[in-house]
Amino acid sequence: MRQYALYAIIALIFLFLLSTAFSGFDDESFSVWSESIRKFSGMRNIMGKIRIETKLLDKNGNWYSNHFLFSFYSRDLRDYRIDFDEPEMLKGLTLLYQHREGLLYVINFEKEQYALQRFDGEEGMGFNPTEALINFLDFLLNIDSTPLLQIDPTVDENGLYTFRIQLSQPDILTLFQKEYPMINISLDPSNSINKITLVNEKTGEYLAFDILDSAINKREAYINEYFRVPLQDFTLIEYLGSGD
Repeated sequence: MRQYALYAIIALIFLFLLSTAFSGFDDESFSVWSESIRKFSGMRNIMGKIRIETKLLDKNGNWYSNHFLFSFYSRDLRDYRIDFDEPEMLKGLTLLYQHREGLLYVINFEKEQYALQRFDGEEGMGFNPTEALINFLDFLLNIDSTPLLQIDPTVDENGLYTFRIQLSQPDILTLFQKEYPMINISLDPSNSINKITLVNEKTGEYLAFDILDSAINKREAYINEYFRVPLQDFTLIEYLGSGD
């Protein structure tokens, strides 16, 4: 469960899209869009807080929902740390992926315990978060020049933009065996992305990411503190398996 949660968090916040598009931008909406994406230019160290909410159908047609609330940290877009606040079964747990070591740690700071799983580089996880992030940002930055993808920008009474991106076969985003033909990206008053919602309008299923807080390009000395964990003082337990 915790390992799948890590994949969901990274894969769903840093979507990987391939498609061709038709743009509905005018000069003003495209300027706002470009400003929001260019905030990520030269990004290396990031941190923030995110809430994920889902409403999905199971195989029997019954509705179920899940939610996650966590703080996240990324160093040089290679090392990742996620501290869970919700749900209750994950509260207090930390996932720590160290690229240089090729290790994923599950840490309980309160009990001073940890488990680990060894990987042979990023590809050993079956997912490369850095590559996914770079491709997603490149897709967003060049979205106006990609033909046949429908994009509809809207602005509310407070001047806040939402961009509706309609995908078509075969490029519909599929995550956890669920198809999401539409993506809504909402901006805050500073034209930064504050919500990404994946929607299947036919079934009513959705997956929403609220970016409650974020900081880009934090000083290396500052971000390093979140990756200094005194594991030598903690007890190794058999959960994910320690490898050889």
